[in-house]
Parts: sequence; structure tokens; C-alpha cells
Amino acid sequence: MNRRSDTRNLLVAFLLSLGILLLFQKFFPPPPPQEADETAADTVASEQRLAPGGPVAADTLHPSALSRRPRVMLEVPEGTYTFADDGSLLRVTLTRYRERSGEPLALNHPERALLTLPVPGYRWTTPLPETTLTDGPVIFLLQDSAEATVGSLRVVRTGPYTLSLEFTVPVPFALELPHGIRPSEPDLQDETRHLKLVLLSDEKLITRKHKDLKKGYRKALDEVYWWALRTKFFAVAVVDTARTWERLSARLEDDSSLAVSVRAEFPEGRHQIVLYTGPIEPHTLASVGYGLEKLFDYGNPLIAPFTRFILWALRLLHQGIPNYGWVIVVFALLMKLVFAPLTFRSIVAMKKMQDLQPRLKALQKKYAGDPQRLNQEVMKLYRQAGVNPFSGCLPLLFQLPVFYGLYKVLQDWIELRNAPFVLWIQDLSLRDPYYVLPIVMGLVSAANAWLSSRDNPQGRQIGVMMSVVFTFVFLNFPAGIVLYWMVYNIFSAVEQAVIRRVYASKEG
Repeated sequence: MNRRSDTRNLLVAFLLSLGILLLFQKFFPPPPPQEADETAADTVASEQRLAPGGPVAADTLHPSALSRRPRVMLEVPEGTYTFADDGSLLRVTLTRYRERSGEPLALNHPERALLTLPVPGYRWTTPLPETTLTDGPVIFLLQDSAEATVGSLRVVRTGPYTLSLEFTVPVPFALELPHGIRPSEPDLQDETRHLKLVLLSDEKLITRKHKDLKKGYRKALDEVYWWALRTKFFAVAVVDTARTWERLSARLEDDSSLAVSVRAEFPEGRHQIVLYTGPIEPHTLASVGYGLEKLFDYGNPLIAPFTRFILWALRLLHQGIPNYGWVIVVFALLMKLVFAPLTFRSIVAMKKMQDLQPRLKALQKKYAGDPQRLNQEVMKLYRQAGVNPFSGCLPLLFQLPVFYGLYKVLQDWIELRNAPFVLWIQDLSLRDPYYVLPIVMGLVSAANAWLSSRDNPQGRQIGVMMSVVFTFVFLNFPAGIVLYWMVYNIFSAVEQAVIRRVYASKEG
């Protein structure tokens, strides 16, 4: 085996390992740099300032929805908002998105309010009777102990999944998500990986993940445009364009249900915020505005353009192909056609390298004692034969960012949630329950490696080994990702057979 062939094989192995490393870092990323938390003394002082008579009681901060009576239901095309008589948002259900049982999906934990508005020493009430509205507004009044009205809250729907909340409050108060947003997916470990508190501060995203929230997080909000609590597919976001809020605190309260309490503190006066309660879907978020589209993770600046292109291509294909599984199959075929010229050049280059093996071995024997002269002669031979020893790696160099961008889409795109393919694959966002797809993918990949390296035992061993590694890595991936890679490998096998036959006929 000559030195150039060894180098090429090592580079192939390195690139494949790099692909695995990128996927590994997705699931086990390094911890983000920690910002300096505000001191506990500051937090206590803040709570005392909100309650002139002393700190706010824990049952005031995290009341049960059972103690509240539903009063007003706001029914809009995208779902239903249920308000209690004390101004809290008891429940949000989304019509388009469904529980596994088929019921409209609920964003909040059962029997827990999604959003509350504690104002120490005062209480919210509404003049509305028990009613159902289709457009609003929903009005609440703030009353003191003598039942005198001292403030108000006006809630209006402003667009898909968005409400405008206009406050007039004479004392400092808080907006709370007492228990956060409930996990909607059956894989709690995957939901845990996606659980994040995200803040947009002067066009820079600040992200705090599950482990950060377990320790608790506090931040001044003077430069924060919006903050959001998200799971894998859904988010609750609060936007304050005037930045009138003061401070935020968040903590994971229950690891088993991923309940996170978030509290944003406001000074007295007039305030207007926008509340978003909906899917993390790029087009939907972009239509809402405020930069909320940043909630969808497109990847780093190198990967993001590929991710955006793939989203556009899949949407375009879906206009003519209703089943997203077949959309993925067609997309894999298109990608194979796009990369076909590179693959053809790669196979031709590898065949030429094999043809040069006798001459390379002769040069190695002739210049065994002079490595520098050997390299010069080998490169001269490559130039005369028109061979680039590294051209076999070109398809991998271009495919890696495309694959990683596709991974971002197929992993996090809500359109694949509850999207069936065929037979036992009834949700492309979940893993194959019987591991059929990853096993078939591994077998096809190993067969490709075996057939494409018939004259290169070392390359064959590396290819088969990497196929086994990839099979285990892909076992718990969403079925949509595994489907793409399996189909892509099947098309690769057909492509190699065709190219080799064409090349052989040209030689003949």
C-alpha cells in the first residue's frame, strides 16, 4: 500500500469521524460561559420591594390552577386561551398541533396556570360574565382591599399565536410562568436537551440550558428585548419592545416534568408586552416578527445557509408531495444527482490511482532511501496521469455541511412532528421503534464500503468499521434523518454500479 493511498484513507476516516463529532457535540455540547449571577441579597431585596409588607409568599408565586375559576375563553383560529377570573392565563391549547391521543395540544402543565400576574396587596377581577370571545378584548381590573379600581389589563389578539397585554399598575408587579411549558414529546431525554431559556439582548442571543436552570438564573432586563422558554417544538415568549421590565429569575422546579418557573419584574406604571405561545416554526416566527425567528436553531454561520436552503427545498417539494417521508426520499435523490459529477470524478480518480499502483510501487522500490526524491517523482507521475490523490474526498467535503444542515431540519422542524411515512413509521420526528431503518442503513453503507474498495483492503476495513459506528450512532435518531441517510446510501450503491459500468465501457 503506497503512502498517498494511506493518506487518502486517513483523510476519509478523519472526515467521517468529524461528521460523528459534529453530531456528538449536538447532544453533548460544552457548557456555555456563565454570566455573573445577581447575588441572593439582590433577589431578596427585589422580592421585598415587590411586597411592601415583606417577601411574597411561595403559594402566591406558584398557585394552583385549581383555586381559580375559568371565566373567559378566547377562541381564535390557532387555538384557545382560557383566562381565570383573577387575570391568570389558565390554559392554552393549539388546534393545529395534537397530543398523541389526538386532542388539541396543551402548552401548560395539567392543573397549573401557564401565566400569572401577582400584584401584592391587590387583586385582579373582570367585569365580563362567563363568556367565549372570538376577537376580544379581554378586560381585567385591578382592585385594592376596598374594591376600588386602581389599574387595568387589556388583552387583545394581534396575530397568529400572539396576544398584546396592556397594563396600568400603580405598584411594582410581576409576570410569571409558575411552571413553564410542559414537554409535548414522549422522549423526555430529548425534551430535556431542548429545554432552554433564550433571551435576545441587543441582537445577541443568550441561552441557558437545563443544567443552568437547575442552578437558577437571574438577569437584569434593561437590555433584553424578549425572553422565551422553549422545549423541542414549542415556546412561550414575552416581548417588551420598550424594555420597561427590570429583572428576570428562572429555576427548574421539577426535573421529572421539566417544570421551570420564570419571573419577570416590572415597575409601576403603564406597560405593553407581546405574548407568543406557539410552535417553533421558522415561517410562523418570522411572520410574528420581533426577531423571534432566532428561536429556531439554524446552526453556526457556516451551516445556517444550508439549513435555510434545505427548509426551502423541503417546503417546495411538499407542495406536490403530501407525505413528508416521500419528500425526504425525493430530496435524497436530488442531492445524489447534484453530487453525481463529484462522485463520478472521485470514482474515476480512484480507478486511475489503482491503475498507477504498479508504477508507484516501482518508484517506492527505486527511491526507498530517498523520501524527498520519491515524493517528487510520485507527484510528477500524478501530474502526467492527470490524477489528484485527494479528489476522492471531495464529495465528503461538500456533503458534510449539507448533511449537518439536513440534520438540523429533520431533528427540530415541527412539520415532521406526527408526520407518518409508511407502515410502522408513523412519526418522522421520533426514532424508528423497531430500529429497522438504522439497521438497513448500516447494512447498505457497509455493502457500499465493501464493493467500492475491492482493491483497497485498508479502505474497505475503514468503511465497514465506520458503517458499524454510524449504525449505533443513528439508532436513536429521528426516523426522518435515518430515512434520508438510508435512501442516500441505496442511491449511492446504484450510482457506483452505473458509473463503474460506464467507465468500463469507455475503457473497453
